[in-house]
Amino acid sequence: MRILVYSFKGGTGKSTIALNWALTLDWGVITNDLYSPIDKVLEKKRVYKLQIGQPLPDLPEGVNVVYDFGGYVDDRVVKAMKDAAAIIVPTTNAFAEIQVALETIKETERHNKHIVVVANKAGKGDFEYVQSAIRQFFKYPVLPLKATKALTRIYSSKKSLRAAADSENPLDRHAYTAAADQFDAIVAAVTKRK
Repeated sequence: MRILVYSFKGGTGKSTIALNWALTLDWGVITNDLYSPIDKVLEKKRVYKLQIGQPLPDLPEGVNVVYDFGGYVDDRVVKAMKDAAAIIVPTTNAFAEIQVALETIKETERHNKHIVVVANKAGKGDFEYVQSAIRQFFKYPVLPLKATKALTRIYSSKKSLRAAADSENPLDRHAYTAAADQFDAIVAAVTKRK
């Protein structure tokens, strides 16, 4: 299966979502971000960094990959959009990021209508704001992913949110469980849409 995490804009949490997806489900990652720190967390054989202009690699059937793509649409992005079982479009509650998310969805749905929007870094009221803004134009599912340091800690812990939430350490369970539950809901929504 292929999943694409995509936005025209940086800073929406694409790489962190892609990394947690890979850690949670034991998938590989293909990224067009040459500076992504994902290869510092996952084994080198599970990360493929596309060089500028380099085409997507041909993958055998049965290889599960999450694409971590950002920036402009090129042939590689279009191919990933078409190959993906579903596309995750992350955004925050910032007005500019929502506007970019709307443009990303508009472009993405030309190639694949299996889209799930993630209201990332959501604090009190942010999810409802993002959902309302997206729903004015699109009917795709919008799911929350709370603002938490737990998500960014996966880079140092090298553990998925779920692995940390299921830890023996009660502080980890407390810190990670809500975000892990939200991420599990995103996985369920994305895989259901395939």
